[in-house]
Amino acid sequence: MNKQKGINILLLELVSEDHFDFESMVKDLNCDQLFIKNALEEFNESLLYEPIDLVLIHASLAQNILANKAVSSCNAHQIPIALITDNELEIAGVKRFSVKEEIDQLQQFVEKLGFKSFSISRHTLYEKDENLIEYSIFVKSNQQYKRILFKDILFIKSDHVYLEIHTQNERYIVRASFMEYADKLPSKNFYRVHKSFMINVEHIELINQNDVVINKVHIPISREFKAFITKSIKT
Repeated sequence: MNKQKGINILLLELVSEDHFDFESMVKDLNCDQLFIKNALEEFNESLLYEPIDLVLIHASLAQNILANKAVSSCNAHQIPIALITDNELEIAGVKRFSVKEEIDQLQQFVEKLGFKSFSISRHTLYEKDENLIEYSIFVKSNQQYKRILFKDILFIKSDHVYLEIHTQNERYIVRASFMEYADKLPSKNFYRVHKSFMINVEHIELINQNDVVINKVHIPISREFKAFITKSIKT
């Protein structure tokens, strides 16, 4: 099996709203090289002169024309593209991700392109903390902190601002987001398979057309994850 290689990312940042600083988040990515451009002309120059493996276009509906021009440039150079947006903006033939809900699936998209995952959250931080409290997380329950081993977590469900952590016999509720918990879980086992579910693949019992079954619970999955998991099945 070929070792995944590092990735050089070019980000075209077209969104200037202050409510979510996507550029700052991308600056923390553990990629080989990161180029951030705010103007189309500079973006096109990077496509010409820099070794770009993937383009991320962060845009809203208001930047539709600029985003489409950037996509045309990428297509001309045959460079993969992902569109990052939180509204109705869609571009034919371009993979679209939500900023706040599907960043984990963006990591899976990068890995399917043949590159190593570029997020520091799941690998670097996990390895750094491993010797402190190994292979587990703690959740607060009745004024105490309950230790849960990673291997015992079946799946995690999002319910508005809360997460439900399901084990074989218990359910724990914490106030947190998927992104916060992705920092604590080993990426080789845990995948965001739906906007409301993250699963431990070690506990999958069945794979159906639109869901997987874990502990007799049917969990919806995206088409991308189904393609990813069925490709990994050994028969």
